[in-house]
Amino acid sequence: MQKQIESIEYFACGYCENYLHHMFRHVPKQKLCFPAGVFLIRHRKFGYILYDTGYGVELKQRKLKYWLYDLGNPFYITAGQEIASQLRHRGIAPEEIQYVILSHLHPDHIGGVKSFPKAKLIVTKDLYRQFNHYRLRDLVFKELLPADFKARLWPVAPNAMDRCIGAGNGNSAITNAKKGTDKMMARMKGAFLSEGNLLLKKADEVRSRYDLCLGGGYGLKTYDLFKDGSLLIASLDGHATGQACIFLPEYRLFMAADVCWGILLLRYTSQIRKLPLLIQKNPEAYFKNIDLLRKMQKDGIKVVVSHDRPERVRRILAGLPNKSSQNQKGLQQQEEIYE
Repeated sequence: MQKQIESIEYFACGYCENYLHHMFRHVPKQKLCFPAGVFLIRHRKFGYILYDTGYGVELKQRKLKYWLYDLGNPFYITAGQEIASQLRHRGIAPEEIQYVILSHLHPDHIGGVKSFPKAKLIVTKDLYRQFNHYRLRDLVFKELLPADFKARLWPVAPNAMDRCIGAGNGNSAITNAKKGTDKMMARMKGAFLSEGNLLLKKADEVRSRYDLCLGGGYGLKTYDLFKDGSLLIASLDGHATGQACIFLPEYRLFMAADVCWGILLLRYTSQIRKLPLLIQKNPEAYFKNIDLLRKMQKDGIKVVVSHDRPERVRRILAGLPNKSSQNQKGLQQQEEIYE
């Protein structure tokens, strides 16, 4: 069965620096680099989708709040590292981007969004409800967003438990997910209805595409963006209200934005200092979601976050099943630009 998601590419669009011992107690004194990761997803039918847009050089303008932001979180970005520039280097025009999914509205995630004038801008409804109520401590600089931000906005509500990740077993997940979607079921070769339940003759084939509940009991509510089970959006509070995370069932890949600062730093979570904890919008949800990522990894789900080391992300993407040569070429070109 052909995959709906044809390729996934990674781009590091600027970075910030901080000291490990300023973030966590009882750790080595060392400076760490946190890339602003952007993911380019290509859907067989709906084209190119960006997940976040990294830093932009606009944030380097001489404004007091930008200076304060840089003081507490020193960041670095050049025009050549902006996502639009890197995409052009790949031969992809900004106008080809059909959708931009913004995990949240911090500067290292929205810095390049103005470069995509034709894209629909997707956020969770929980995030959008907070849009007119942000305070300075929320680190949302609205001037970095396009002037027509609201006009192009597509707020989604991840509220469908029948599109969950990890609750129950695969067959019941498929039954619930497909119930009431006669049009889609008619296109599924080898499927038929019996007493209201979807029974699958080719369970192995379909499970690779629709096995959204992976046996972990996570109970995450999701939104099926394209109604084909290929890209699910979950809303995870903690670092920010309504933070949009992405699950790609075909690859068992969970893209978790800023749920943590790096998968390799999960081990230090219990040692987090008070100041970085204050940055989290909801500390209780932050710790809960850290446990969620650990459980997913234990269950064999591949997890990446926005500030993971580039070499870790590239290694995971390179190991995905049926990766395309175009995907590999894009990673190599991006590495040349960034390094």
